[in-house]
Amino acid sequence: MQSNYYVLAKENFKIAVIKTIFPTFIILVLIPFVFGTSNLNSTKAAECLEKMVGLIGIPIFVPILKPEQNSAIHEVIFIKEFPYRVIVIFRLIMATILTVLSIYFFELYMLNDGCIFPIYKYLYRAIMVTMMIGGCGLCASAITGSTLAGYLIAFVYYFILQWNILGGVMSIVAKGVSVLHLIILFVLYFVIVLICGKSCN
Repeated sequence: MQSNYYVLAKENFKIAVIKTIFPTFIILVLIPFVFGTSNLNSTKAAECLEKMVGLIGIPIFVPILKPEQNSAIHEVIFIKEFPYRVIVIFRLIMATILTVLSIYFFELYMLNDGCIFPIYKYLYRAIMVTMMIGGCGLCASAITGSTLAGYLIAFVYYFILQWNILGGVMSIVAKGVSVLHLIILFVLYFVIVLICGKSCN
């Protein structure tokens, strides 16, 4: 049983963290060159976190179900003692931790670069943005059974935010988290877990 816990932690840590760290790091490294992070006021800092940092939700969350969709490591993933739903929740928790740490350290970098903004308030809001962008893609991936479809939907949602098509309704970092945002986030991840629960039956 203990060996099964070790396998669960080891293999899913690779899926949720190890394989996503590099693309996440690359995105964050490129942001200062693409957007600029020096001496930003709170408004510009919010824009940077929303439009640029939120993009890390795509490599962190969208590929979470990819191993099962590729059906390459079913024997490792589907351990009898652990329902698939539990495994997916475990991956989501690890992905969320990676998201929090990535955004937090990037905010520290921004503050060190002369930016002025409320770090913890913006941290919470940026996490919401990141999880919504990634959650849209992951939900699409769960529904369609295709990681590629998940990436496409996530990028479509991301560009909708960039073009402000929704009239600023989803400008979370600048305007704050509303009940609507929380409901959307809950529904996205509830559907993901629900579908994953049914897929293992």
